[in-house]
Amino acid sequence: MPKPTKSFELSLAISPAKLWPLVTDTARLNAATGLPPVNYRDEPQEGGLSRRFFSFEHMGIEFAGEEYPSSWEANRFFEIHRIYSTGPFVELRFRVELEASDPSAPESGCLCRYLYWIEPRDKLGEQFLGGMDEGMLAPIQKLLVQAAEQIGTDGGTTTWLDLAACCHQPSPAQEESVERLCADCCKLHDCPEMHLLAEHILHAPDLELQRIRPLQFARDRGLNPDDTLATLLAATRGGLLKMAWQLVCPHCKGGQTGEEDLSKVPEVGYCQACDIDFEVDLGEALEVVFHPHPQVREIEHSPYCLAGPASSPHFLHQRFLRPGETWETTLVLDPGVYRIRGEGVEGDHMLELVSSSSTLESLPALGSPQRGLDLELAGGFLPEQRFAFATGAEIPISIRNNSARATVLRIEDLHWPSDALVAADVVNLQQFRDLFTGQLLAPGVSLGVESVTILFTDLVGSTAMYEALGDSDAFSLVWNHFDIIKEILAKHRGALVKTIGDAVMASFSRPEDALLASCEIQDTVTRAMAESGHRYPVALKMGIHSGAAITITANGRLDYFGSAVNLAARTESMSKGADIVITPALALATDGARVLEERGWRSQRVSTNLKGFAQPVQLLRFTRTAPAD
Repeated sequence: MPKPTKSFELSLAISPAKLWPLVTDTARLNAATGLPPVNYRDEPQEGGLSRRFFSFEHMGIEFAGEEYPSSWEANRFFEIHRIYSTGPFVELRFRVELEASDPSAPESGCLCRYLYWIEPRDKLGEQFLGGMDEGMLAPIQKLLVQAAEQIGTDGGTTTWLDLAACCHQPSPAQEESVERLCADCCKLHDCPEMHLLAEHILHAPDLELQRIRPLQFARDRGLNPDDTLATLLAATRGGLLKMAWQLVCPHCKGGQTGEEDLSKVPEVGYCQACDIDFEVDLGEALEVVFHPHPQVREIEHSPYCLAGPASSPHFLHQRFLRPGETWETTLVLDPGVYRIRGEGVEGDHMLELVSSSSTLESLPALGSPQRGLDLELAGGFLPEQRFAFATGAEIPISIRNNSARATVLRIEDLHWPSDALVAADVVNLQQFRDLFTGQLLAPGVSLGVESVTILFTDLVGSTAMYEALGDSDAFSLVWNHFDIIKEILAKHRGALVKTIGDAVMASFSRPEDALLASCEIQDTVTRAMAESGHRYPVALKMGIHSGAAITITANGRLDYFGSAVNLAARTESMSKGADIVITPALALATDGARVLEERGWRSQRVSTNLKGFAQPVQLLRFTRTAPAD
């Protein structure tokens, strides 16, 4: 490759791994250095790939062209390539390289190189090049030096938002409006997070407000995630924020269109970049995000860059490979499961890495340990294979593209930790159902959810209770016990889906939460009803199951249907009262319902035939005292 048109090199006292998240976040870096947002358009192509076109205006000049798929290797380098059809440049290649100053002690520091190859179109392009040093390269260098200094003192939590002097300056009217709305929102949910949210809305740059992710917002500020989400929901109901339901492609994890009303979410989504349709699952393909209400602050919603690795952090390595090219590199990966795949390529390969002190006998399906990979891509990765490696050393890899078309090869971390708040975690919150009664699926639309925990309760002997108390007093008792259950469900991140006579159906995203709620319900309701003056003794039957279900709108509320719901209802029918009956699926998901055992509950196995199920079902019945032999 020829000598770079522009370049600089810095020696920084932080490791490549700590600097990588910052230098690869090209969107925030561009915003911090004053570059404008970019308009993108993807055009699917035959064979599974797509072409990405861009346009933006900078300093009154229109830039447009095609952006080729980026290449990168985590903690080492990334490269962006653009061909311009309009503007002062013909072509741009941009590459960032990170290299440990001392390979034997990478934490001691690194060399960071920024390299640009730019072909100007005319004299205007040459003028742009002449201004790059002062207008862009110098600010980038300043930010990198600041980052190295700050990371050395805060343990590596620095973001471009912490470093860039690009905060929004609110008008007095904006400050007054936000202060007034905050006071209204605090009536719905009073907590310190509301003040932090208000400061963020007033002063953060547009990019940080395009998509406020509750889990990330909480993590970056050391806040409790549940309290933070409660704050954002109250802020939305109070008019400070807007909520959006954003489709997420399960293939590339890229965010697609966002809808402010759940009724506009379709059953099937489409990813233009991947050119695939996908079923919209509440727990896999629908994320809940927030942004300021337009009446509070108008923001620019266009992205600043999609080419950097930070846009796809679960792809650790990516390489655009033309026909006849070979990708040769070495992998240094943490223990885990990874996948090698190519866009438009049939099949994939799985990599399983275990620590160097582990033995591979525990992974018999993966075969003998490998020293490296030497793969050939022709019609596809067929047959699919699995490989095992011991971590702690570099793994040489070579992949040759012997096919007739280009592909984008990726090594994907299948356990990518995401800050995404999935829709299932929101619709199963009591606060959401109380504040947003109008957020419902469109009539006839049903969305799947891969895993939801359903809890049923029912009063023991309700017929006798009505005869003993009379309709009025019995009805009062039933509704009082509903209120107590609803409060406990909200405390444990659950929601009351509906009442059926004197029975309750509730839902949870986390199985452990359902167990904790069930324990507190059984420990609380009987005592609370007596303390409230109800003279009739109350006992509850209870059954819980976890599984896949279908979400629909029924009778003006979000409801669940399917075999998982049926099994949960049948499980409750096996309860005798003052106990908790669970299915094997729930026990498996909660380490044998350990949270109940830790709170003094003891179990016995119950084998029974349930209506609607062909085979006998093995249930676990938990009681407060050890069951009799």
